[in-house]
Amino acid sequence: MKKKFMKLSTVSAMTSIALLAGPMMNVYAQGTVKGTTATFDKYLVMEKNANVPNATFTFNISTPTDDEMQSVANPTNTQLTVRKGIGAPIASPTTFAPGDETFGTPQKTRTATTSTSATDFQDDQVEGLAATKKYAKKASTVDFSNVTFSEPGVYRYKVTENETNEKGVSTDKNPRYLDVYVSSDDSGNLAIMGYVLHTADENPAQDGTNPANKNKGFTNNYTTSDLTLTKNVTGNQGFRDQYFKFTVTVSNLDANARLFVTDNAGNKTYHATDTVAYSYNAENGTRTDGQKRFVAAVGSFADITEGTSDDMKGLALNVNDQGAATFDVYLKNGETVKLNGLTADAKYTITETSEDYKATAKKDNKELNLTHEDQNHTDGTEEQTLTDNDDIVFINDREGVVPTGVFHNNRTQLTIGGIALASAAIAIVVTKRRKQNEARHEENE
Repeated sequence: MKKKFMKLSTVSAMTSIALLAGPMMNVYAQGTVKGTTATFDKYLVMEKNANVPNATFTFNISTPTDDEMQSVANPTNTQLTVRKGIGAPIASPTTFAPGDETFGTPQKTRTATTSTSATDFQDDQVEGLAATKKYAKKASTVDFSNVTFSEPGVYRYKVTENETNEKGVSTDKNPRYLDVYVSSDDSGNLAIMGYVLHTADENPAQDGTNPANKNKGFTNNYTTSDLTLTKNVTGNQGFRDQYFKFTVTVSNLDANARLFVTDNAGNKTYHATDTVAYSYNAENGTRTDGQKRFVAAVGSFADITEGTSDDMKGLALNVNDQGAATFDVYLKNGETVKLNGLTADAKYTITETSEDYKATAKKDNKELNLTHEDQNHTDGTEEQTLTDNDDIVFINDREGVVPTGVFHNNRTQLTIGGIALASAAIAIVVTKRRKQNEARHEENE
């Protein structure tokens, strides 16, 4: 007769894979879980100025093949029988969203263990975390409540991540192996006493040493690029303090994505309430302050203030549920605005109200074709496709010819007058000397 697996009340899910150092087996314990569920972590790595995307990941729990059972290392010196997993445990999906907490360094998870070789805290085993990146984390819960184990031992399951169609998100294609440790009490009742998630190469030993390839979960990369817009003014009639209106449209993004807005260096210096002096007052020859620098027609701007780290805060552009946004931004000479965290193949157009300036534009130092409209005094780009970090520069030039001919004519007149005066002076001197010579001649006679 099969002994039924005893359903124990589930202890609060921990974000690490757990293995109980129970009375029947002294094995490595990352954390203590006793009951009908196991958990493993899901890490999503991204650039620091990117925001967490809307992304859901699903997992498949299956039975290893015979070849996999032979290739995966078994526990050593534990006298435990390793069997193929039975039943159909289910792993819950993990869902990420904009505003989720992120971390720049691996976080430590508390472990509960009686093993002398296991540490009290263990770092998140997130892969590819560099100084310029951060990560978000979620936990997937594996439910064994509908699984009936027949006898004690180690039951091995293969955990794989299903392919994702999320924009810019990779799939972790490396399988993990989940070993479920089932024990029997004196009455013959069976219970899950612990779990270990690991790769194929090594398992825990009897003394509780940490397996070299023990793993806490799956790591995915969220790859994004930035769109940078810079304003330059040139020419002897170019007013360097004049603001120019740009209309920017972005599309083909993740639905409801959040894009942080920064300066060229990535500093979050802008705010949704910023104003600039844009409108010209003809009466006093000044420009009136009060024009909002950022105005969204599709989507919205918001100052994000929640979160424990600066990476989660700042001015953000929220795109709509179609993955699009249209907004105006006002820039003057030397100013730059950067949209951070756009996914590859995003589309964008930029149109400037160039007024009476001659406008040109460059994309990564290469000339862009602009469409000019005389009536609205605008110059706009064709639709562009983001393939990397795109750097767009608009140059407004205004030259004026100073009417220097007046001064040239005056100088000509002055020169002619000077010659006349000089000639008159010479004539006077010559006449005076002639008279003096005549007077001396008369005296000598």
